[in-house]
Amino acid sequence: MFRFGSRKANRQEYRCTVRLLDDDEPPINCDFQHVCLGQYVLDFVCSSIGLLEKDLFGLRYVDSHNQRRWLDLSKPVLKQVKDIRNVVFCFRVKFYPPNPLDLKEDSTRYQVYLQLKRDLSHGRLNCTQSEAALMVAYVKQAELGDHEAPSNQGDARASSESGDEAQSAFSARILPKHSQEIESRVDRIHETLKGVSATDAQDFFLKRAATLESYGIDPHPVKDEHNTQLYIGVNYLGVMTFRAGKRDLHIRFDDLVKFNYEGKMFILHVMTAGSNRKQVIGFRCPTQAACQYLFACANEIRCFYTSIPPLVSKKNTLSRAMSILKKRENSVASLAPSQMNLAPNNLNFNKSGLSDHREDNCKTEVRGASDIDSLMAHSEDEDELKGQLKTPLITPTVDATPTKQNSKENGDVFQSTNVYGPVDSPIAEHPEYTILECQSSSSILRHAQMLAFTALVMLLIISVTAIAVMESDSALFEEVKSWPPLVILRREYYHPVKSFISGRMSFDY
Repeated sequence: MFRFGSRKANRQEYRCTVRLLDDDEPPINCDFQHVCLGQYVLDFVCSSIGLLEKDLFGLRYVDSHNQRRWLDLSKPVLKQVKDIRNVVFCFRVKFYPPNPLDLKEDSTRYQVYLQLKRDLSHGRLNCTQSEAALMVAYVKQAELGDHEAPSNQGDARASSESGDEAQSAFSARILPKHSQEIESRVDRIHETLKGVSATDAQDFFLKRAATLESYGIDPHPVKDEHNTQLYIGVNYLGVMTFRAGKRDLHIRFDDLVKFNYEGKMFILHVMTAGSNRKQVIGFRCPTQAACQYLFACANEIRCFYTSIPPLVSKKNTLSRAMSILKKRENSVASLAPSQMNLAPNNLNFNKSGLSDHREDNCKTEVRGASDIDSLMAHSEDEDELKGQLKTPLITPTVDATPTKQNSKENGDVFQSTNVYGPVDSPIAEHPEYTILECQSSSSILRHAQMLAFTALVMLLIISVTAIAVMESDSALFEEVKSWPPLVILRREYYHPVKSFISGRMSFDY
């Protein structure tokens, strides 16, 4: 043990382990002192891997309550991980660039490539069947080189088994539940990429991944007021929700007045252009810590891509809750996606930095709906800290709605029905989104009445107890009545009030 603030404590060093995006690379050990900020660890990791553009990246960890969090670069590291015995960070892309090909440094594009490949393997990057085969072929061309076909039948028989096993094992790392049909399609596309360099294959992969609707989305599981499972995510386009494999709602940053959280409720205040009425939409998170993490992620992403300052969530008092109730009763229930979708506009992403792009309003063309039910419900970093990678509960689905791995009805991972069409129907057609209040009006009023009744009962009990003590002649209360606060209370307040009431009621006690 050392004394707080002692010189020995100031000189003591701590060690953390940082896992990189490439699982084949060994982790990096970083020593830091208690005064070192999170930026120190990130700078150490970036310098170790030769990375100059640091703004896109961050360090993620799992706290003692199994909640994922991003390391705050402006705060001391030790204060954020003081309850963790073995400090392990995961180096990840925190802010996805709108166009990865606009990045200036090749090392930065390579790290984004590794992150997107990880997203594809963990089910966060969804695509059609042809797009999945194409992206896996790009990865094979970038990491394995040209496709080598056997020169004659003898060589084909000798190397067929070993070659097929190697190709299948490599594809399984990207798509854990791929089918033989997908594997054959990947091989055919891989043969057409002969002569393409590794850098060009990575650029093709980045270009294709950036066009997907789930690009840059870190899914957060939430539920609406009807207890329907949804996923909500935030990227440079705005806030998106996904239901049953399709994008259900898209709110751009210009239409988002503010957002906050109250307990487990994540609340969005939306006002579309040309409308003077605000709609309040609420989502329930699994835990309060998960809601705080969602609020922090949305706050940082919006601040990064726009010039809007970060928000601070404040807790409600009873009077503020009643005023919010009145506002919610007057809010409009319907809000058409045509008013909320983004207007087409070109994004200017500066190659040398991100300062110019942060002032952009993040307007771009809306793509079709994508399947995001394959987003994993468990934490990727939790699995990494345990030293194992779990298979997603729902596999990366292509061309169809997601299918569970243990499903007996569907033998293949990818179904044939294409559900990736744009969502043009108004929100009024979705009854769950008619009014997504944080709490119902009757529930808020009932809680307010219960709180007021409890306060009145407590006040009555305290008043009766005080009168009994003041008027009692029992020796049991002599010591209590001799306390200086009670003596002052009795002389300054109790006796004048008693005399006033006695005069009004025309009788003496």
